[in-house]
Amino acid sequence: MKQHVLRWRTVERYVSATDDVVGAVDVKVQVGTCGKYWYVRTRDVDSATDAAFPTEREALAYAADLAEVRHDGWGGETAAKYLARIRRDLDEEEGV
Repeated sequence: MKQHVLRWRTVERYVSATDDVVGAVDVKVQVGTCGKYWYVRTRDVDSATDAAFPTEREALAYAADLAEVRHDGWGGETAAKYLARIRRDLDEEEGV
């Protein structure tokens, strides 16, 4: 079961922005194994899934898809770079 996983390995990361776009955080997507199953977790608002994957490959594929779907930044952008870009864009809109 997922709660019994002892070692988690970070395999993906994504930027999660707040709804008002004034904050963002880098979120790690991790995989771990317990028994014969693999699990995926994040520290985001809602934890990735409670699904158990029969292979590491399937868990890694799910982790990659999750990071791609939830990523609010551009490409490999970090939260700090995302916020800097958003601030620049807002300043340009306001003519600052």
